[in-house]
Amino acid sequence: METGDIQEADLGMDISRERKNETIPPEAAFGRKVRARRQELRMTLAEVAEKSGLGRSFVSEIERDMVSPSIASLLKLCRALGLGLRDLFDEKPTALIRKAERRQVDLGGHGFVDYALTPRNSKHMLVTWTEFAPGATAGDDFYSLDADEELILVLKGAITVRFEDEDIEMAEGDALTFDPRRKRLLTNPLKNQPAVALMVYVPPPL
Repeated sequence: METGDIQEADLGMDISRERKNETIPPEAAFGRKVRARRQELRMTLAEVAEKSGLGRSFVSEIERDMVSPSIASLLKLCRALGLGLRDLFDEKPTALIRKAERRQVDLGGHGFVDYALTPRNSKHMLVTWTEFAPGATAGDDFYSLDADEELILVLKGAITVRFEDEDIEMAEGDALTFDPRRKRLLTNPLKNQPAVALMVYVPPPL
């Protein structure tokens, strides 16, 4: 059974050392993902085996879902392939999030409530249903987010987007796309009416 000082945090999943030698249940078939990643990197079985410290035949059996490897073995294999463990298990092409199941995320601001409409494992996009209380503001300090693109679609009420060099007034149905690294402030200019917006961030800034 393989051991070693492996940094689980680097692989995208928090796993205690006591769990490293647990085996993955047989129903969790992920061999094709391992094979696809190896082929994407144009690596041979022998190269993956050497880099991971696992046997060549063992890697081949993992790819064909013929064995249930320990988490320790998978950690080594993931490191060799530049994957996180969640990459092997979190494949849900269709994710339905019911209204009552939305999770709250903290993107800052006063009087804002952000609910994620995308699953936790979404790598390419974060979409939030954001509710602004009457007169809500992001504070006095301009801020930016670490993402490539941001879109704001006003679903209800009004929103003001203040940049350092201009203010943009948005009404219901208006959409604004901009670089989220551009410093801004968001406010609800209406003191007697809440606002709701759909916010899209690519990739997720969280």
